[in-house]
Amino acid sequence: MSDDRQVTPRSYSIYPRVAVGVLVFDGSKFLLIRRKQEPNKGKWTIPGGLLELGESLEEAAKREIYEECNIAIRNVKRLAIFEYIEKDDRNEIEYHYVIIDFIGRYDSGDLKAQSDVDRAAWFSYADLKHLKCTKGIKELVRKAISAMGR
Repeated sequence: MSDDRQVTPRSYSIYPRVAVGVLVFDGSKFLLIRRKQEPNKGKWTIPGGLLELGESLEEAAKREIYEECNIAIRNVKRLAIFEYIEKDDRNEIEYHYVIIDFIGRYDSGDLKAQSDVDRAAWFSYADLKHLKCTKGIKELVRKAISAMGR
C-alpha cells in the first residue's frame, strides 16, 4: 500500500469485518440513516455497525440502533446476509464487510441521529425513488415488506 492513500481504522483491513444492519419498522414506515463517514458517505442506508467480541448478533442489532438513532427496538429477526466489498483505484480491497441484516420494530425513544449518522428519518417505500441509497437497500426493503406479509 502506498503512502498517498487515506487509511482509516476500518479501511484496508487484513480480514473481513462482521457487522449487523437493522431495517426498523414503525407501522408502514421504516428507518433509514444518511451516513456521515465512508464508505458510502452521504448515502441513505439502514443503521448498523460492527459486531463486538462476545456479543450476540441480536444484541449488536439492538445496541447499534440505540447508539446511532437513540431508539429501542423489539421483535428482531434475521432477514438476509449481505457481503460488501469495495476496491480502490488500484484494485486493492479497501473495505470488506459481511453484514447480517435484521428486521425490527420500533419500541421506544425519540429518533435522533447520533455518532456516525448525519441524519435519521422514517420513510415509506415510495420515498425510495427520491433518495440516494446504498446498493441493495431497495431490494432489502422489498424483501422485508414481503416477509412481513404486507
